[in-house]
Amino acid sequence: MGRNKIAIEEIKNESKRQVTFSKRQKGLFKKAQELAVLTSSQVAVITFSSSGKLFQYSSESMTNLLKRCYKYQFSGQRIDNLQEEIVLKNENEQLQLRIKRMMGEELSNLDMKELQELEQVVEAGMSRIKARKNESLLEKIGEIEKKDSHLEEENRILRAQLLEAAKTTRDSGVPESG
Repeated sequence: MGRNKIAIEEIKNESKRQVTFSKRQKGLFKKAQELAVLTSSQVAVITFSSSGKLFQYSSESMTNLLKRCYKYQFSGQRIDNLQEEIVLKNENEQLQLRIKRMMGEELSNLDMKELQELEQVVEAGMSRIKARKNESLLEKIGEIEKKDSHLEEENRILRAQLLEAAKTTRDSGVPESG
C-alpha cells in the first residue's frame, strides 16, 4: 500500500511549513549525496528557508563547484561578447575613418579610384544638402509671402475703415483735427 499523494501547494501553517521544509531538505540532500556516490559526479544543492537561512550540500568544495559552474556557464557568453565588442570596435573605427575622409582628412592612403568614389559620395551629399537648403528657403519665402499677403489685406481693411471714419466725420459736420 502506497502513500497518499498530497497536493503541491504552499502550506499555510508556519510551523508545519518549517517542519516540511526541514524533512524534505534532508531528503533532498540525501538524494544528492546518493547521486554523487553512485555516479561519481560532483553535486551541489543550495536552499534558502522562508526565513532566508542558507542550507547547502556539496560533494566537494562548494566554492570550487560554483566557480566551475560560473566559468562553464559564462565562458561562452564572454567569448561572444568579446567577439561582438571587437566587431563593433572595428566598425566604429571604419566609420570614424570614413567621416574623417569626408571631411578631407586622412586621404594620403587612398588611390585614384577610392578618391573618385569619395568625391562622388561627397558631391551626392552636397546635392542633398543644397536641395534641402533650397526647400527650406522656399518654405520660408512661402511663409513670408503669406504674411505679406495677410498684412496687405489688413492694411486694405484699415484704410477702408479710415476712409469710412473720415467720410462719417465730414458728413456729420465735425471739423477734422490735424
